Amino acid sequence: MSVTRNITQGHTTWDIDVAHPRGYMRLSAIAARLLLAVVILTLIIILAGFAYYRSALALPFAAGAAVLAITNLYRVWSLNLSVTGAVKSGSMKALLKLQFMYLSRYLLTAAALIFVALSPHISIWGAIWSMATWPVAVFITKYLR
Repeated sequence: MSVTRNITQGHTTWDIDVAHPRGYMRLSAIAARLLLAVVILTLIIILAGFAYYRSALALPFAAGAAVLAITNLYRVWSLNLSVTGAVKSGSMKALLKLQFMYLSRYLLTAAALIFVALSPHISIWGAIWSMATWPVAVFITKYLR
């Protein structure tokens, strides 16, 4: 028997399974939709890059998009993990964990962008377009059901 706790922020509701011993590894429904939206939007960006370049020049573009897509997938997982931890404990320790996870998400994004910018064989434009999938995926997940 699972016990769920609903957290509502605006129009977004998180259903967290607090009774599952490894509930932190499970993705909530909204996190799964966000993950799917990020993957689909990244694939659209990569296909658009192939359509634009029509040559082997699309491979560095796709590599840049893939690097930031992996970063975005970590951001979804990290967000789900921090919300789950905050729901379970609800203490000052959870607040510190939320702040650490928030900071780590943006530091990892900055590190990925610096890596792409300094790598001569990866296109920064693919990374920039892939970075734009995060707010679009959040909008799609939040408002389009």
